[in-house]
Amino acid sequence: MSYIGNQPVLQSTQFREEFFPSSSQTAFITGGFHPSAVSVARNGLLLSESDYTMGSDNVTITLANAAVSGDVVVIRGNRALALGVSVSESRVEYTWQSGDTTVQLNADVIPAYTDVYLNGVKLVAADYSINSSTKRVSFTETPSIGDVIAVVHRNETSALVGLPLKDSAGNSILSESGGVVTLKNASVDETFSGMMEVDQWYLTGTVGDGVITTNWARNDFTGFAKIGTGLTESSGVFSFPRTGVYEIIPSFVFTEATGGDDNNVGVFTRVSVDNGTTYYAIGHMQTNSRDNNNETTVSSSYIINVNSISGANKVTFNFLADSVTSGNYVVGLPNTYYMRSNFTIKRLGPAQ
Repeated sequence: MSYIGNQPVLQSTQFREEFFPSSSQTAFITGGFHPSAVSVARNGLLLSESDYTMGSDNVTITLANAAVSGDVVVIRGNRALALGVSVSESRVEYTWQSGDTTVQLNADVIPAYTDVYLNGVKLVAADYSINSSTKRVSFTETPSIGDVIAVVHRNETSALVGLPLKDSAGNSILSESGGVVTLKNASVDETFSGMMEVDQWYLTGTVGDGVITTNWARNDFTGFAKIGTGLTESSGVFSFPRTGVYEIIPSFVFTEATGGDDNNVGVFTRVSVDNGTTYYAIGHMQTNSRDNNNETTVSSSYIINVNSISGANKVTFNFLADSVTSGNYVVGLPNTYYMRSNFTIKRLGPAQ
């Protein structure tokens, strides 16, 4: 069949879960259902909505009267699959009163996709008829006063599964709070709004040979915004806001001022995995700085696995200027308009 625009795709489908309690049991943990599209049957009899409740998690079904060993509890319902056309299920219950001749429905129904139950027993098509125009259900044999009629019908509509989503053990695997969506399983433990960290720092003044312990500042120029908490800095030592795999992208500018030519001048990027006791060079950017006031720029990129941000195994990093002759220097901020020597850091994913 051809469609104008995007072809609709199934968003919701019906699932059935069976439970066989070995002892008295009232609460049943399901895979999660849309709250308006759930039916519960016990030993083949459809239960009234007053016989069970669905928890606010849309996962836990609690029976008013406990099931016992030998019972079979069947729970049916819809779960959303993807964006697009969806199929949802609705249920209407009515207690037959004196003088009633039909049951009035409050929504459009498609007879082929509608089931009718009398006191929990599903009726066959010959036992009733549905008038789609008037939305009324008529019966071949008039029900008795007090009989409970349940009409379950399915229609194309929009359906969404509420959060949190839980696994079969009742543990939350996808939840939302205050706009923050958290996904958890055996291999991933990530909060989406905090998954990314992006930060940028620069030198506010010139520095010479050795560990660069001063003149650091976070980018404060127009147009910049960090993502996440950002790094912290103390005497040139940078600490991470959370564990993860990070990319460090340093860029440094060297100049030969009064100290003469600098051959093989450079900057080491160094990492500590023992809270600063020992630093290891993970990269070295090297160049030549020659001729009076000549400037040279070097840049690179490194990956760091940060699996601890506190204690004896805390991961930190710093920079060491190498072979900078006295009188020459690493260029800091020459004016108030733009950065020179700087580095950018990005969090790429969870720690490994």
